[in-house]
Amino acid sequence: MNLDDLQKQWQQQPDEHIQLPVQLDSLKKARNPVEKIRQNMKNEFWFQLIGLLVISLAPALMKSSREFLVIYYSFLPVVLAISGYYLTRFFRFYRDTIRMDMDTRKNLYRFYFEMKLNIEAYKAFNYCIGIFLIPLGLLFALQDKFPDPFLSIHRYMSTHTIGTEQVIIVAVVLLTAVVVIDLIARVWVEKYYAPYVRQIEAVLNELEAE
Repeated sequence: MNLDDLQKQWQQQPDEHIQLPVQLDSLKKARNPVEKIRQNMKNEFWFQLIGLLVISLAPALMKSSREFLVIYYSFLPVVLAISGYYLTRFFRFYRDTIRMDMDTRKNLYRFYFEMKLNIEAYKAFNYCIGIFLIPLGLLFALQDKFPDPFLSIHRYMSTHTIGTEQVIIVAVVLLTAVVVIDLIARVWVEKYYAPYVRQIEAVLNELEAE
C-alpha cells in the first residue's frame, strides 16, 4: 500500500480506524528532490543531444582545412559511440524513474543508489569524451597555424629529438586536461544533482531512524 492508497483510506474512515505511518511524512519530503532530479535529467538529455549535433557539424560548417576534417571525422565516430552508450543508459534510467512509485521506501532506495551509479557513470563519460575532444579542440584552434597536422608533426619529428622537456610538457598538458575535466564534471554534478541526492539520503536516514 502506497501513500495515495493510505490517504484515500484515511479520508474514507474515521480517524480512530486508521493511523498514517510516520514514514509517510518522510516519503513526502523525497518527492520534491526526485522531481528536481528528473527535470534536470530531462534538460541535460536534450543539452547533450544538441551538443553532439554542434560538435558533429561545426568543423564542416566553419570550412576547416581538409586535413583537419580527416582527423576530426576519423575520431568523431568514437565520440558518438561513447556518447550514444551513455545517453541510452541515461534515458533508460530516466524512463524507469517515471515508472517508479516514490511513495515506497524500497523504490526510494533504488532511485538513490541508481542515481549514485549514474553520477559515477557521468564522470567516466566526461573523462572519455574529454580525451578525444580536448586534443581535437586544440587542433581546431591551431589549424590556421598548422593547416596540415600530420605534416607539421612529421617535420617536427624530423628536426627535433624527443627529450625529457617534451615529455614533461606533454605530461603537464595531459594532467591539466584531466584536472579540468574532473573539475567541470564535479561542478556540474554539484550544481544539478548532488544537493537533491543529499536530500534523498537525509530522508532515507530518517526512515532508518523511525
